[in-house]
Amino acid sequence: MSISKAISALALFITGSLINRALGPSGRGILAEMQTWVGLFIAIFGVSIDTVTYHFANKVTYGEDDKSKFVTIVILNVVFAFLATFALTLFVFYWPQQVSSKTVEFLFLLNIFLIVSMITTNLMVFFQAIGNIKFSAVVGIVRAIISIAIIVIGYFFNAINIKFVIVSMIIVQVVALAMILQTALGERMIFGHFSKNMAIGLITKGFKYHITMISLFIYTKVNQLIVFRYCGESQAGIFAVALTLAIYLMLIPEIFQTVLYPRVIHSNDYYE
Repeated sequence: MSISKAISALALFITGSLINRALGPSGRGILAEMQTWVGLFIAIFGVSIDTVTYHFANKVTYGEDDKSKFVTIVILNVVFAFLATFALTLFVFYWPQQVSSKTVEFLFLLNIFLIVSMITTNLMVFFQAIGNIKFSAVVGIVRAIISIAIIVIGYFFNAINIKFVIVSMIIVQVVALAMILQTALGERMIFGHFSKNMAIGLITKGFKYHITMISLFIYTKVNQLIVFRYCGESQAGIFAVALTLAIYLMLIPEIFQTVLYPRVIHSNDYYE
């Protein structure tokens, strides 16, 4: 996981630098605004399922097998992802003055990115929760390599613009999702049954934690919208770059968190 995170960080540095140079401060500010709106609706409609997935991965406490858990999580995420895109679409159509013109222009692509990003991220959490750390690391490395390849080629041919960047993000997420589904198919996880009790538990426990996740998102991300609205595109772009660099300084704590969660969840401990 350390190797995977290091490669991902290197990929972010390379692709981020090329994207920043190609788009300039204004273009980077618009891209940050788009990503923040998508992330906000994911946070609101995700019901914190990604977090409580670790809890429901416990095989001792919950008798459902991994196949049923996988199918249940997939169905819930598909439903919530489409709800999020529907809400984002309504928001943009009814309050277009709250978003940039580029957000309105690329709304369809942003909806696709929202769906694949939400599903892929939460399924990655599921595989981490059941202890498949190596697979998660491999997916992270593949995503990093593909991202570098697309952006470097685009930069070489002077093709990088906001639309190109959004499409590249979609491609990276789709490749990761394809790897997840292929692994799930190989392990016959897709043949599990939908667990109504687990679905209810995921939603109810997710709601208990939801206010924390939304507050965290507001604290770390919504400030980009504030800067964009009151200071302009260029200042928002500069701020987005600085914020991204600061967040990636948390690389090492995130690695420990990723590998520690499944070990704590699956340990035979009598304490709640």
